[in-house]
Amino acid sequence: MADAHTHADEQTRGQDRLASVDAGETLVDGEDPRDDDLAADDCAPDLDDAYDDDAYDNDEYDDDEYDEYEDDEHRYGGAAGFTLLEVLIAVAILSVVMTSMLGSQLNSMQATRYARDISAAALLADWQIIELEWQHRKDGWTNSDVEVEGDFSDQGWDDITWKCTIHFIELPEYNQLIEAKDDVDEAAGDDDNMMDAGDQAFAGLGMVWAMIKEAIEAAIRKVDCEVQWTSGGIEQRYAIQTFWTDPMALQNVSAASDDEFTDEDDDSGTTEDSDTSSSSSSGTSTKSMQVGVDK
Repeated sequence: MADAHTHADEQTRGQDRLASVDAGETLVDGEDPRDDDLAADDCAPDLDDAYDDDAYDNDEYDDDEYDEYEDDEHRYGGAAGFTLLEVLIAVAILSVVMTSMLGSQLNSMQATRYARDISAAALLADWQIIELEWQHRKDGWTNSDVEVEGDFSDQGWDDITWKCTIHFIELPEYNQLIEAKDDVDEAAGDDDNMMDAGDQAFAGLGMVWAMIKEAIEAAIRKVDCEVQWTSGGIEQRYAIQTFWTDPMALQNVSAASDDEFTDEDDDSGTTEDSDTSSSSSSGTSTKSMQVGVDK
């Protein structure tokens, strides 16, 4: 501090001497102060010396106050942010929630895709059965089983294949029916001397059974159709079963029964009505469906 005051006093004296020269005054010793070494630049105090660390005594902040300020700064700064542990816990909770949401979304997408595939398979199977029935009515039914297969690429479903089997329904011979009836009567313990109306009707059936058997076999077919596709690496299948009937062939059976039996011969009174009822209800299909998953 003493050095700073000394430099300031020298600067002041130098400025006063310059002012006196400008006013036309001369110094007592006759020297020109402008030539003196105490010029304005030389009279400027040395700030580095004036504010030296050793010379400058900072009494405003002591060490204890500075340490207290740092403690307050750390304390209030921690409340404005998150610690590493808090961040890790938040990330873990977010991961669990996002994983659960992702799993739910995937399950929803799989259920939607399965519903779409099973609906398409059911409609395509029905369409294929109708096409096969029309084709076989056009070409004529055969007296044997027929297997056909293919895919639905023409309908825009390349990954769905189908396989259908048209079964020829073969009815038993009349003597086989007699044997089966005798076995049933023997198991039931019926008396051979007693004959009811059903036995009389069954005995009369033998005269026309060959014609009825041939007409029914030509008028009814059983169809099994299975549709397969792959979804998510798992093989899916949809099976449907139905029956085809030819109403005209069944009407021929009814007409033959009318010619063979009269009201006097038919003691039961039920055979003709049963045949007529079956022929009038022909032409309908009975379907059974089965859906499965092959892993």
